[in-house]
Amino acid sequence: MPIKQTALLLLTVLIVSCISSHQKNSMTNRKPSTIQKCDPDKELSTSDKKKILKIRNELKFELSDLTEFFNNYQMEQLEEFSPSCLTFKNLRLVYMSLNHPSYLKDSKQGVCAIYKGHWTNLWGRKSIKEAKDVLVESVLPIEEIYRCGGHSWTMKDENWQQGDPIESWEAYFKSFERPELFATISRTGIRSRKELKITEKRPFFKDVKCEYIGQWTIAKNLLGLGTTPEEDQWIEEMDVECQQYLSENFNRKSRFGKWIDEDRDCQNTRSEVLARDSKSSVTGKCKIQSGEWVGAFTNQKFTNAGDIDIDHLVPLKKAYVSGAWRWPKWKRIKYANDLSKPKRGRFAHLLSVYDRENQSKSDRGPADYLPKRTRIHCKYVKSWIDVIQKWELALNPRDARKIEDVLKTCN
Repeated sequence: MPIKQTALLLLTVLIVSCISSHQKNSMTNRKPSTIQKCDPDKELSTSDKKKILKIRNELKFELSDLTEFFNNYQMEQLEEFSPSCLTFKNLRLVYMSLNHPSYLKDSKQGVCAIYKGHWTNLWGRKSIKEAKDVLVESVLPIEEIYRCGGHSWTMKDENWQQGDPIESWEAYFKSFERPELFATISRTGIRSRKELKITEKRPFFKDVKCEYIGQWTIAKNLLGLGTTPEEDQWIEEMDVECQQYLSENFNRKSRFGKWIDEDRDCQNTRSEVLARDSKSSVTGKCKIQSGEWVGAFTNQKFTNAGDIDIDHLVPLKKAYVSGAWRWPKWKRIKYANDLSKPKRGRFAHLLSVYDRENQSKSDRGPADYLPKRTRIHCKYVKSWIDVIQKWELALNPRDARKIEDVLKTCN
């Protein structure tokens, strides 16, 4: 088979996988082999209750190598802690904070406690600012995990490594590759949780309820836990209802937050991108004022930063309705501020573009928008695939057909 046809075939297969990527988060689309029997109403034996109590109160693990769990940014944050102060709660509070947390310092022992930060509350709209008011909890209640498959897990697994299947309670609590399994919750709300079932009616705001359902389904899917027919039917109905509601009531600020200053150098993400993309030195230390930019889609030159918008290749609303509505907010903020380098010959996720062109693009996908410069269409759609593959987003059929048509013209 010619090289061009082979490459096109591989890209087509990738497109098909992207179309169904978010189905992995749906309880009704999992492979039967991953589903374990779930009986949430089964009476627990005395030994079961003792094991759950041990899991809740006694099971603690020590971390010997932090580099296993954190990328460079998180490692820079954790360098402020003394080794004796690193706890699982502190590690997750650092990871899940929507900004850089503040620490209480001890001159002898180093930093031992997180004091302030900005955390979302899984069960409410009001965020949490004081670390003492935050609990880091499993998205799924321990009883739910135990009854729906966790009863077969061992307590410890000395050979487990990050990325391995989770088949022990030690692995579950140590797993940092899938932080979606845990969430920050207001301490005042924990008492109302108890044996919470996802189908129970809760006094949630609609958007909070939908996002909680999304995180519940992601967690169950990641762990391969069982579900009941009632749960499957209810979640399937809510999935459709939530997608429509959240799409109609989308608000960028409340869903993805503002630009952040991740490395605390006084430049937020917008300024970081402007400084990166400028062809000459820029003016303005914290807020970039001028430089020399070439619009990514129009090839026009600009010197005034006010003429430049920072475009998300896959727009925020597009990402939101394609699966990001199921994410915790801290993950959506990471998506909105993702400065990672693209593959060679591809567009970055964040781009400096002419503001009018960005407004023309809006939240449209490839089926409804492609840059006027046809020579960059191949680069554009391949970069689009890179983003949705990295973030496990869905690709709707219309966009998929358009991307496939464009790929047929590529060298």
